[in-house]
Formats: sequence, structure tokens, C-alpha cells
Amino acid sequence: MTRVLWKLPFPSSGAVDARFVELIGHGCAVVFANTLQDSRDNSLALVFTGVQGVKVTYLHAITPRKEAYDTLVDLGQTEWLTEIKRRMTSHGDDPSELLHLMIIFDDGPCYELICSAFRIEQPARLGAF
Repeated sequence: MTRVLWKLPFPSSGAVDARFVELIGHGCAVVFANTLQDSRDNSLALVFTGVQGVKVTYLHAITPRKEAYDTLVDLGQTEWLTEIKRRMTSHGDDPSELLHLMIIFDDGPCYELICSAFRIEQPARLGAF
């Protein structure tokens, strides 16, 4: 069952320079440079930790999920998540906290991640991009 976790506070079509960034230690982020009409900075970074897998698709390769447009959703126990958990368990790892998350922006990219957590930060806290 799909569960909504977070909604982008502005339309992704209005964001300038959205970037995917790999972080040290099994992490990554989708960073949005966004300026409000009154010129205030409204940038944010969607940070994922404990990342075990990432898929990026575009346009017609995107798995259609209306509920994931500009919205981070937990897809539940999917085939991909099950396979990664099985592989990790066979190596003695504990994959019990892993989630299969998805977020889609316009015609792409669509990001799917197998990770243990996410958080929202100001991009400046992550260092210069």
C-alpha cells in the first residue's frame, strides 16, 4: 500500500536547477534551488540515508504513479525491496528498516530509492553544491 510521506512545498516545474547529489556514507540528496517571487531563497534538499539502491527514470520509462508527482511516497513491500532485503539478509545484514521510496517530477526524473530514512534540510547545511 502506498503511503504519502512528504509533499514538495512548491511545484517542481518552478524549481530552478534541481540536482541529484551523492553524499558520503550511503547517502544522496535531491537539491532544489528555488526563489520565491519576493526574491527570498526557498531552496531545500531532500536527503536520503542508508541508501542501498537508486533508480532514475525519465519520460516514458517512468512507472506512472499519480500520487508520487511532487510527493515522496513509500511504495511498501515491493519486489525490488524484497530482493534487496533477501540479499542483505544472506550476508548477515539487518534490512528491517529499509523502505522503497519514490518521487516524480514533471517528465522526469523519477527517483526510486531503497533506503532507511529521509529528511529535509537547507542545502547550505550539506555543503557547497
